[in-house]
Amino acid sequence: MSVWLTSLSEQRKQRELRLPDTGRVLWIFWTQHGEKLIVVAQQEAKPLVYSIDPESGAFELLSQASDSLAMVRGSSSSNYAFSSFRIRRDKQFLELDADGRFVPSIATNDICADPECKGARLSFAARGAEQHYLHGGENPQTVMRLNAADRRQGSGLVSITQDGQAYFLSSEGRNLLALSRTDLASGTETVLHEGHSDILSVSLNPLSKKPQFVETDDSSRRVIALDADTTRTLELLKQLGGGDAHIINRAPSDKYWLVSFPETVQAPKLALFDRDQRSLRTLTAVGASFRGRVSWHTERGVQVSSGGLHIPYVLLTPIECPASTCPLVVLLHGGPAARDTGNIDRERQILLDRGYAILMINYRGSKGFGKAYEQLDQGEWYKGIPEDVKTTLHALQASGVANRERIAFVGTSFAAYLALNLIADGEAASCAVVDSGALDLPVFVAEEMEKARAKGAISDLLERVGDPRIEAQRFVMAAGSPANKTEALARIPILHLHGGQDSIVNIAQARAFAAQMQAKSKVYRYIELADQGHSLVGAREMYWNVATEFLDRCLKH
Repeated sequence: MSVWLTSLSEQRKQRELRLPDTGRVLWIFWTQHGEKLIVVAQQEAKPLVYSIDPESGAFELLSQASDSLAMVRGSSSSNYAFSSFRIRRDKQFLELDADGRFVPSIATNDICADPECKGARLSFAARGAEQHYLHGGENPQTVMRLNAADRRQGSGLVSITQDGQAYFLSSEGRNLLALSRTDLASGTETVLHEGHSDILSVSLNPLSKKPQFVETDDSSRRVIALDADTTRTLELLKQLGGGDAHIINRAPSDKYWLVSFPETVQAPKLALFDRDQRSLRTLTAVGASFRGRVSWHTERGVQVSSGGLHIPYVLLTPIECPASTCPLVVLLHGGPAARDTGNIDRERQILLDRGYAILMINYRGSKGFGKAYEQLDQGEWYKGIPEDVKTTLHALQASGVANRERIAFVGTSFAAYLALNLIADGEAASCAVVDSGALDLPVFVAEEMEKARAKGAISDLLERVGDPRIEAQRFVMAAGSPANKTEALARIPILHLHGGQDSIVNIAQARAFAAQMQAKSKVYRYIELADQGHSLVGAREMYWNVATEFLDRCLKH
């Protein structure tokens, strides 16, 4: 992972700091007085916490090799949102405080107690498959009850203010993710915002921890203010920047905001907003390759399946490449409870720079369109979801805005499983790049069941995918597994990568699949990265170097 530190006094003075072995970054925050930057990450089941000196760029690893994760709760939707990162060191439980130090956890389930909460108390308890947030003393009452579907959708505690107010993102008893406030003294809940789509993120005042605006994305990304002062600030940003701003981060003092202004034909413009001076200064884009060399056209739309389901998609096409002739990468997302908003990141920029159109499809099970849509993945991994991809792709090809001949499927984790199934079941494609995919569903679900059982929980894959202990369901799961479709997969070039330390999909699945494919196909290539975990988080640069070379040979010759 790279962290870019930009001097506010010298705009062009930037330092790139490369942190080793970050794994999956959970959140980044400044310490209470802004002296240090804390990076909190998870590498498989191990915690990784770094402290960075912004002046020198020196960093220190605060976690130890023997540490294990005890609990991760909260929200990464705002750097100042509530987050509880508890570890076990020897026989002691420790958690991070506001100064980025590990301190003993006094009460395992207490989130907020006297004197911090002004006479109120908030605690947490796991009850079966549900998580409960409770308020009160000797006889606490539940103020929020979250099941697996709620948590997968993004429900959780966002922040607690000094006047005893707790703010939650919650879909309890509703379809859409809403922002609510609970008075910890009385338990009274007030819904602050519920729109036409799930809330994607919440921005807090870093001083008071009170939510000031939310971001949503129905057909386009929107920032919605929650008070009059914030409304005026957002209007000023719009005037200064010539468009709607996306707020990336806010300084601990709230004097500076880091913002971007999304553009439909080029990478976002980054800027620093000085709230005191009411001024905006454009920043040099960090990472030389991010702004890229090409411009593109963005098309957002919806296709309707034969069953009447509305399937959102985003199509990015380089402007200098005619839509129907530009080689197409169908970039599938994982989960399936992830979401593609069409925002440009470095990986999408790499593909656009090399002349590829990119199709992103939010098939059933995707996050952000409500709980009902997200739960449509149940029993549909091997039928409904592939049909959503086919419906969207075929409709765009028929209308002349997507290539019919030069097509590649690219996907990580669930998306790797999906890409392989699409090809095996006859979907036309020139090649595929996949990594970290579940290849044998009965084995995958059985292993996940065992992991959940060891924690005293029940895996939600039983209802979403099937129960391998039941013969009829195991038969269907096996029939929908790429491991049993190697004959069909042997016909086209496939680049397959997997991490030797993957704790989600055991490396044994990848090795067994690779052995079958290598015996049957001359155009299959397997790369095993011994030190990498799920999604190859620590090797994405290497991944894209290999993947783009493979795609160029497949789609451009």
